[in-house]
Amino acid sequence: MGKLNTDFFKYMNLAIAAVFLIEIIGGIFILVGLNNYYSRVMNGSFLITLPLSGILGCFRTKRVSPAKLKIVYGLQIFILLLAPTMLWAFFPNYSYEEAKMLIHEQKQNTTDYKIEETEERTFGLVNSGNIFIKHGYLFKLNENETQVEYIVNPVSGKVYKLSSE
Repeated sequence: MGKLNTDFFKYMNLAIAAVFLIEIIGGIFILVGLNNYYSRVMNGSFLITLPLSGILGCFRTKRVSPAKLKIVYGLQIFILLLAPTMLWAFFPNYSYEEAKMLIHEQKQNTTDYKIEETEERTFGLVNSGNIFIKHGYLFKLNENETQVEYIVNPVSGKVYKLSSE
């Protein structure tokens, strides 16, 4: 009977580790999407570190007594669900293109402006309203022959004009 339990827990740990590995692969794809569509305004490192800690935990359960395995598996399930839940809860409300549309909406009545495409697409924010978002979208506009910079908060959608001083 002991051999059966040992094999069961061994395969259970491997199965949970495989699910965490799938979550890491999914996290990598999501990070690429965040970089492409959200210009790296969100720190999504938890999408890798949480599942990685889950995988490491799977291989440390050999030292856990069978009575505590329910707690360990409960903790692993919690960690497994934590990354997608945090992503859902803290995802930016506005993508780079949606932020650009907010600039266009604000500039509706301005006749002469053009948004310049630059490599620099983000600007540090002190408080975005989201613990994982530390940057806003940066837009450089040519307004009546002068360059003006705007920041859009990806959480609230508020548009801020940077002073030229």
